[in-house]
Parts: sequence; structure tokens; C-alpha cells
Amino acid sequence: MVEEVLEQDDVIGSIGGAEAASAPSPGNETEDVSRDVVLSWTPGSFAVTHDVYFGNSFDDVNAADPALKIQLQKAFSKYAGAVVVIETGTHSPWVSRELKALGCKVLVANARKVRAIWARSQKTDVKDAEMLARIARMDPKLLYPIHHRSQKAQVDLEQIKTRDLLVRLRTDRDNTLTL
Repeated sequence: MVEEVLEQDDVIGSIGGAEAASAPSPGNETEDVSRDVVLSWTPGSFAVTHDVYFGNSFDDVNAADPALKIQLQKAFSKYAGAVVVIETGTHSPWVSRELKALGCKVLVANARKVRAIWARSQKTDVKDAEMLARIARMDPKLLYPIHHRSQKAQVDLEQIKTRDLLVRLRTDRDNTLTL
């Protein structure tokens, strides 16, 4: 059992020095792109592969960082079998999947229900992490752990939501057309 709280630098680290890919074709924010388009770009320096991100939210796509995934794998691969506690949040679905794939037992604490975290007057990441670890050792049920959908289920749900939005937009458009 690991009896330490890992600092952000221990988990994330930094890669630095690598030039990003550039000159995408079609260009950024291009509209009405054919479904048959061939994606291309100028590779970044030292690139062996590139990850391509698609999404409905510019901020989500722009925030995607494959370096985080690589650093997470490097930091936790030596802790296979360890219990890892994380809070619910934007990144908790993919982080929990990655940690499980590395052999960790992952508890995703429901941040809204863990009073020892949200009611604390002096919040810091280190203090919160220590409190989550203590609660997990004492009684994991007090974390009100949640279970994220699988990645496939999440993709399916996004497709359903997207289709629903498109149907509503088409219906609104059709209802506002005047002859």
C-alpha cells in the first residue's frame, strides 16, 4: 500500500520542447466540409503519431492533451493494484478508465456529497487528496462513489444528444419558415 499523497508534478510532469502540428487541411473553423475530405497537416517536430480530436465544444477539443494521458500512464504504471481516489469532474471519466486499465482500483468520489471536502474552509488540492485517501481507508462508502459510463456508452449518448439537437433545430427552422 502506498502511504503518500502524490503531488501534481508527480502525476502530470511536463514534456516541453516539442513543436505542435500545424497547417491543417481543411483549416481550423472551416465550415461545410465534404464527408469525403482527406485530413492532413504538417507534423510536429519529433512526432511519431498524432492524436486528432473532434467534438461539439471548442473548449473541450482545445483542452485535450495527450501528454496528460502519457504522464498519467508513466506515473501510475508502478502502482498497479493500488486504490486510487479521485473526485468527480470534467476529466474523471477518462482518468478513471486509464487508471483501471493500469490495474488500479479506482474510487470516484461524488464531490457534491463528500462534506469533508466541499465544506472545508481552507481548501487545497493536497489537503483534499489526503482527506479522500483517509476516507477511502476508513470507509469507501462515505465517498458516495460513482461509476462512469463506459467510453462506448458515452459516445452513444453523445450521438443521441447530437441527433436530438439536430432534430430540434430542423423542427425550429421548419416551424419558423413563412411562405
